[in-house]
Amino acid sequence: MRLTREVPAHVETLELRWLSRDFLVMSPAVRRTREKHKMAAITCQWCGHAFADGEMVALAAIPMAINATLCQACCASAEAADAAPLQQPTDGGPDEA
Repeated sequence: MRLTREVPAHVETLELRWLSRDFLVMSPAVRRTREKHKMAAITCQWCGHAFADGEMVALAAIPMAINATLCQACCASAEAADAAPLQQPTDGGPDEA
């Protein structure tokens, strides 16, 4: 699975080893626990979406990094990209003529 997005200079790709669509339901208790331990609020690490109470948080494993939290829209995009052919980067590198 992978997530891909275009930024001004290149295409950014995030490879995922696995994806858990129903990891955690955001709630006031989760927020209090994170504040108690001086941890930042949970947001989607791909698009920056701030989770509302009652919203489902997905969890993904990224090779050579910590696990990433994802929103359901990014989770669906990763699953759709897994079923679709891989997108080739268009960064204007030496292979393009």
